[in-house]
Amino acid sequence: MTSAGKPGRHKAQCTGCGSSNVVKDGAGSESIEGRQRWCCKDCGKRTTQVVRDESIGLDKTQVSKLHGALKAARRYVVTAAQNATPVNKAFFASLLAYCRRNRAQLLVIPYRYKNPTSIWSKTAQDDDWWAPELAPYLYDRRVKLNKHLTLLGDIKTQPTATSPLQGFESISGARSAIIGHPKLELTTVPTPQERLPKILTTTGAVTQKNYLPSKAGIVAALRPAQLVWHDVHDFYTRTHHHVNDAFIEYVKHLTGTDDVEKALDGTFAFVDSRTPKSTLNIFVYSNHPDMLARWVKRADWRTDPRNAKFLLKTALAMLEGSHMGPGGAQTLDPFEYWAARKLKTYGQALFLELDESYRIEGIEVGYHGHYGLNGTRGSRASFAKIGTKVVIGHGHSPGIREGAYQVGTNSRLKLEYVKGPSSWLHTDCVIYKNGKRSLINIIDGEWRA
Repeated sequence: MTSAGKPGRHKAQCTGCGSSNVVKDGAGSESIEGRQRWCCKDCGKRTTQVVRDESIGLDKTQVSKLHGALKAARRYVVTAAQNATPVNKAFFASLLAYCRRNRAQLLVIPYRYKNPTSIWSKTAQDDDWWAPELAPYLYDRRVKLNKHLTLLGDIKTQPTATSPLQGFESISGARSAIIGHPKLELTTVPTPQERLPKILTTTGAVTQKNYLPSKAGIVAALRPAQLVWHDVHDFYTRTHHHVNDAFIEYVKHLTGTDDVEKALDGTFAFVDSRTPKSTLNIFVYSNHPDMLARWVKRADWRTDPRNAKFLLKTALAMLEGSHMGPGGAQTLDPFEYWAARKLKTYGQALFLELDESYRIEGIEVGYHGHYGLNGTRGSRASFAKIGTKVVIGHGHSPGIREGAYQVGTNSRLKLEYVKGPSSWLHTDCVIYKNGKRSLINIIDGEWRA
């Protein structure tokens, strides 16, 4: 056991100076809203709030030694571990193998479960020990890993917290932050436009579950069986957002960026260039490609000479493809219609209809995310409620909420319609064969060290 002594009750600490020399402030002093008053003998602060000394049970000499070794490390692998709980041996071995191969430093943030219904020990909230194999890696300090990232090893949250990142948006200032917690959660926090958004993320845990409810590109490197595309076509050429903006339309006219067919050709060529021979492309029904259909329905070919012929061809195809379906009138998707004629890898493509399900290793990937529950505006929070694991797009700001993972964007981060502090980030999601998922952030064009 990695313990400085026998397990025991955690001492109270002063919230002012951190001293453990605190005592109850007189007999029968539970007069403030029924709470005990405390007094610090070192700084004299009187309060009804104290914190527990969470370092009890850790080998402080070993923690200091590990702290001194951080400066020499170039990569870090961070996870968390619960007290009085065995490790997940296979996962721990995998972490060690990765660290050896990549010369990375493993850091394990210790945390305690403060509910008596522990699976492994009914008194685990007082068992101040961690699995002995974790001893060289336990770290409970706050440290700046680099100028953009802070490890909050001193922050302790309940492992049963449903939203472990809630309330910590500003604790790390302008830096991204890592908090030890068994539940995976990630969010981006808006920052001024000249900077990338900061990322807040939890770690997951290397211990077994022990609580009850209280420029090689990514594609070339990973060789995925399926590629899932959201908003693959922006439809900047004739977006409805520009209808009443004569100045933007004028600039597009001068630069030729109002040519709808040319822009579609560019999109399909891009997909072809990124599609391995053995990969199936899944095109999720998304709001941006759907703008093509919305444009055909509202546009007048007589006022758009550059796109007149293409508009009429597309309108005729939609007219001939219209029919009465089980739920009412339907027409064909013009984006798929032109993909069938222009996309060289169309034989490797599957175009999903709105709300059509498609699962990869049990993960639902058929929702774009713009429509939420009962047709309301979609969000991570709403998709976390549907009872199945999902990966969605749409919001351009990546994150994790319960079983809902949301990717970022592969567009430019600063577009003409982005106003104010932004949480947009270049982030993709990888689904592994065992059903596990990872969000992959791409920073300055690089997705791995």
